[in-house]
Amino acid sequence: MFILDRYILKEYIKIFSLALLGLIVVYLAIEFLDKIKNFIEHDAGLFDVLEYFLFRLPKVISLISPPALLIAILITFGILSRNNEIVAMEGSGISVYRISMPLFLFSMLYALLLLYLNLTAIPTANEKAEFIKDVLIENKPKGAYFRQDRIWFRGKDHSIFNIQLIDKNNRLYGIAIYRLDDKFSISEIVEAKELSYEKNRWVLISGVSRRFHEDGGIETLPFETLPINLDWRPDEISKIDIDPDNTTYSNLASYVERLESGGYSPGRYKVNLHEKISFPLVNFIMAMIGVSFGLRNSRGIGIAKSIGVSMVIGFNYWIVHSIAISLGYGGVIPPVLAAWTGNLIFLALGGYLFLTMR
Repeated sequence: MFILDRYILKEYIKIFSLALLGLIVVYLAIEFLDKIKNFIEHDAGLFDVLEYFLFRLPKVISLISPPALLIAILITFGILSRNNEIVAMEGSGISVYRISMPLFLFSMLYALLLLYLNLTAIPTANEKAEFIKDVLIENKPKGAYFRQDRIWFRGKDHSIFNIQLIDKNNRLYGIAIYRLDDKFSISEIVEAKELSYEKNRWVLISGVSRRFHEDGGIETLPFETLPINLDWRPDEISKIDIDPDNTTYSNLASYVERLESGGYSPGRYKVNLHEKISFPLVNFIMAMIGVSFGLRNSRGIGIAKSIGVSMVIGFNYWIVHSIAISLGYGGVIPPVLAAWTGNLIFLALGGYLFLTMR
């Protein structure tokens, strides 16, 4: 049996590698054509462009692995069926469940590997790719940082902003502003519960200002509203918000915990936190669906039809997953349910198809 397992696995890995490579080339080619105008406008160097796509590669592999697994399984069983090898195995008393076992084991190990990378390395690579595109290619200043579970960015008047939360309406909560003098010593600290854009100006709401004098004295001035000069338009606030795709699981979990302990709703961040775990595991679910489709067709299906079936299944998964994530962002369903709805529905479908095979 181990010889048979190695044979099936060898054929599958060969086809999976070709499918994965093909989808990577297509994906990167589309992204390159989409960004080539921007690269030319900013006179981007060849090395910077290559480095950008190199750091984009881990995320691309994570995104296209589910359809690649599905395509490879359908083609593998199609080839085995056309060569009557599936019939020969069944005639030797080997069940369809035992035939599919090496593919299930490979898919599970591959899904666990992607899960580990999605929690650790992939966000770091995404952040590096964004830095190359924004700073090295487009020459934009790196104005915002995510450190110590909080958002930091620099103002133009020797001030540093510290923010706990930015909501979907571009309102900022948990504000601390550190103003520096010409010697880069703190001259004033302003803390406020909220920063909002009202009547074409930014206004701090419900806070206190502490001014530090040279003689060591501290002047404390509470306020209900305090207009400030901030060189940001409301539609630019998203640029200083954290990107969950560029944040490791541990950092994002710490940020969510800090928001909850501070009385703020983590909202979409909690959805993204659960999604970091749920999405890589869809690889195993797609493998289950692929095995069910492949073994149900005794004559096998062609390569073109395999790709077509895989695209249809993958597209339907994305629709269900995207709708559930949107409902989670809006607070209609709990974050954990939003992240796992697509997986649960397709797991039920794959399980039913697999268990009802004859």
